[in-house]
Amino acid sequence: MNYRSNTLYRTRFLPDDVEITVEPDQDILTAALYAGVNLKYGCRHGNCSTCKHWLIEGDVDNSKASADAISHDDRENDAILLCCAYPTSDVVIEIESDITQPLPELIKPERRCAVVNEIEAVAGGHMTRLVVELDEPLSFRSGQFCEFILDDHASGEQVRRCYSIASSPAAGSKLEFCIKVVERGFFGTLLKNLTPGDKVELQGPFGTMSYKGDGREVVMAATGSGIAPLLSILRDLGEGDARPKITLYYGARSMIELGYVDELTALSRDRDWFECYFCISQEETPSDSDLYRSGRVVENMARDIASGSHLDAYICGAPGMCDTVTGLLEAKGVPESRIFADRFFPAAINLHDVK
Repeated sequence: MNYRSNTLYRTRFLPDDVEITVEPDQDILTAALYAGVNLKYGCRHGNCSTCKHWLIEGDVDNSKASADAISHDDRENDAILLCCAYPTSDVVIEIESDITQPLPELIKPERRCAVVNEIEAVAGGHMTRLVVELDEPLSFRSGQFCEFILDDHASGEQVRRCYSIASSPAAGSKLEFCIKVVERGFFGTLLKNLTPGDKVELQGPFGTMSYKGDGREVVMAATGSGIAPLLSILRDLGEGDARPKITLYYGARSMIELGYVDELTALSRDRDWFECYFCISQEETPSDSDLYRSGRVVENMARDIASGSHLDAYICGAPGMCDTVTGLLEAKGVPESRIFADRFFPAAINLHDVK
């Protein structure tokens, strides 16, 4: 983002009176996380309002924030999204806390160089399974994501794309990602040309959704590549001793659009603590399999769950699905504080590819 100043600016957070320095072309959220300041945030790309906080003094460039993520009234009252806020002076920011959902302990993000180890199309080409070998291991919690840092040669800028880790935290330096293929998308175009041995750069971990380990029964819901963070949680639990009962509803329009079917089926057949239902909304399901259900994820959950007061919930995928399932579970009695959602907002289409 070449038009921004090369000056270092100080950012002070209230009410804790913590001060950090923000480097040129670095958003305030990233600078804070690297400095060990634990903040509420979500998508990291200005599409949700999770990292909305309040500018008390100074000026920022907040132009990358989606108009849908901050209301006009909030903008008039100096609300900003930290993930898209680049200081143009020293600033003071008031942090809006949420006492209903305390933040998990922060694992400070780090940069890593990586080599592509495996890359393959899955789910009938609707997703790509990407395995990379890091130059050194990365600490993370199951459910978190990394951000790939890519060079856009057309604009001369760096582009960031977020993808959830599908691996267990015990995977060490080898991380697996499940990536939705978006036609004309920047990373989707790059994926077509990646081969084993190619080098990539990433940073992480990010994300506040991770398995809480409270021992309660768990319900999970995912669509598309939203299976990745839930798969990380399942793989992590499969390596331990304490496992709650877990029921997963994984949805797609057609059977071919589902990923990791063999692994999830085997887990459901072999583990008495795990049940999985594949919810297909736009084609008939096999009549000889009790794992396949007709209809959307939310429709199947509505039929199965009489009361949710005993449940913890983990929901990942398209924002509309996450919101619909969240509303259902709250109506069924699941407390808001025990619903953990990771909404996968689409990145902007790469206009250079369109041209």
